[in-house]
Amino acid sequence: MHDTDPIVTYNPDAARRWLTEAVTVGGATITRARHLGIRKKYKSNRDEIEMWAFKLVEALENAPRPDVWNLHAAASIEVYPTPDLYEGGGLVVVQMDGRRFASAWEMFSTFAAGEEQPGLDAAVDALGAVAELANNATSAWRAPRVTFDEDALREWLTHPEHYFMGSDWTPDPDTVGDLLEDLHESGSAVAGRALQLHGLTGVFAIRVSGGKRVFGADVAGRGRICTTPMSRVDLATGGFGPDAAITAMLRVAREINAAFPRH
Repeated sequence: MHDTDPIVTYNPDAARRWLTEAVTVGGATITRARHLGIRKKYKSNRDEIEMWAFKLVEALENAPRPDVWNLHAAASIEVYPTPDLYEGGGLVVVQMDGRRFASAWEMFSTFAAGEEQPGLDAAVDALGAVAELANNATSAWRAPRVTFDEDALREWLTHPEHYFMGSDWTPDPDTVGDLLEDLHESGSAVAGRALQLHGLTGVFAIRVSGGKRVFGADVAGRGRICTTPMSRVDLATGGFGPDAAITAMLRVAREINAAFPRH
């Protein structure tokens, strides 16, 4: 598996449709939710939401529905109810590539918002909680990365504030470094879409000798990663203007991402 992929992608709207589908059990037609033991109303002092989560994940494992629960092919997810612990709850375990990763023990309130609500809502919430716990449990083993949305980046680069970027503009370490840091510090909605940091808290471009810059990023809680010094030649694209800037910044992102050690 690629270490930047999420373990599971969850679609709550599709989950709601899946749970309300009709199934035939023993000659009777009922909803899938009823078949799985989901009550019309969830009450925390009566129902064990961790058991609901267990049954839902088990059902999706036995009869996969990628539109609801798109689980990475190299992974499996298990929910272990912990009813004997104070206030119940559960443990989410992810198995992938021969390794097992566990969430913290979570109280029942993690799996359902509120002590009383429609059972369908509680079930949808429970699956969402499992997905979040599974992805969080493995996040430290998936490489942080920088990504760009090229359309948003073009919109940001062609804004009037970048008056200097004419049709003859060419990239070099200083101008690309300044653009990267400006983009990160901009705070605008367009900039937020253009530059996306996954598991990272910031980016930097430090000038070093030889007219080069070292580009890098701050990894949340784990120091910094960086490229080797990059020169004008490294960033040359053969193009000009915004197209050249986009190509150069995508190259910087690839080099930053390549700097994180894979497991």
